[in-house]
Amino acid sequence: MSTETGVGPAQAASTDTESAAATHAGSASNATLADGNQASGGLKGTKSTESAAAATPYFFYGSLQHVPTLRAVLGLPEGGEPSLVPASIKDMKVKLWGPYPALVPSPGATVGGSVYLVEGGKAQERRLANYETDHYAAVPVTITLEDGSGAEVAGKTFVWALSEEALVDGEFDLGEYARQRAW
Repeated sequence: MSTETGVGPAQAASTDTESAAATHAGSASNATLADGNQASGGLKGTKSTESAAAATPYFFYGSLQHVPTLRAVLGLPEGGEPSLVPASIKDMKVKLWGPYPALVPSPGATVGGSVYLVEGGKAQERRLANYETDHYAAVPVTITLEDGSGAEVAGKTFVWALSEEALVDGEFDLGEYARQRAW
């Protein structure tokens, strides 16, 4: 999703030392579908089935799609690559807060990004919230997997929590973000 805030991964990582290897293989979902049923495919993590039930799919549309940033923010160990699955959400659009993207409501619009299964429970959700700052709020959303399955999963994303007057029209450039951050 984003460094919509400008707060660096080091600040987020310093708030909580608990970490987990939250990776997933495949592209469908081991998460709850938007209709409340269990999906049959793959947003699978490295943890046991018991802890996977507590996992939450998060839709990212900015800097958190950059694997080194995601790893740093969540405190994931080096080596295991977190896997992001292409996804989208409806009725939102991206605006910019400085160089950082911010989601705002926009009926009929669709935003592309990635979904990641956060398996580290409340500790990792706090790390994400700290990274995003109080300029963003985590909200429930229906995430559509863009992996050919078209599955919809219930998850969360971070939306702009302040006045839209601080935002301008524009697009977040993940490639440019990655080029500026040689981790």
